[in-house]
Amino acid sequence: MDFSRLNDNGGADEVTVALAAKAFGAPLPGDYAAFLTIHNGGAGFVGKTFIVLWKAEDLAEHNDNFGVAKSAAGLILFGTDGGEEAFGFDTRKDPAAVVMVPFSDLTLAAAKPLADSFDAFIKRLETDETVVPPN
Repeated sequence: MDFSRLNDNGGADEVTVALAAKAFGAPLPGDYAAFLTIHNGGAGFVGKTFIVLWKAEDLAEHNDNFGVAKSAAGLILFGTDGGEEAFGFDTRKDPAAVVMVPFSDLTLAAAKPLADSFDAFIKRLETDETVVPPN
């Protein structure tokens, strides 16, 4: 996976990643947890798509601020397109699938499936120009 145009935050330690998972009461997907230990989020382009991926230590706070547990129970948001769309895991699926949901309608019904895993999501961003519609 090519993260060369992502300004990352350096890796999070395993304790920080474990604490992030604990806040949601479930483990984070393994490929995403591995990403956090190497990059711990960041902002920039993957393929032609601009993304903002939140730090492990900020996941719970962002999800709380957006009221995800009330409006879209089962989702764990992990980032945005820098605009109107959020990216998250649908933890009702096993393994958790990656979805895109608009901040203006942060509900399960509005969640659009993007990939079966975090790694598959990143690979799709690298090759698919239509993942996030232009604003």
